[in-house]
Amino acid sequence: MVGDSFNDGYWLITSTGKVFPFGTVCQGQKLVAPRGAPKSGVVGAIHLRSQVDEGFDIITKSGRSYSFKCEFVF
Repeated sequence: MVGDSFNDGYWLITSTGKVFPFGTVCQGQKLVAPRGAPKSGVVGAIHLRSQVDEGFDIITKSGRSYSFKCEFVF
């Protein structure tokens, strides 16, 4: 589980790589998944935040990481 520090919500990530939002996350934006995001083997998640971006990385059992970010999609 990873919190959204700009809003009052969080993401729940399953071991199969599915992401479920709860509360208010990515307010006014859309969560964008990376190409080739894993379908299994997820062992953890790390919250990523800068003054501009919100999102998280998921870590697989092979040690790879994949970045999910909130972005404005037009």
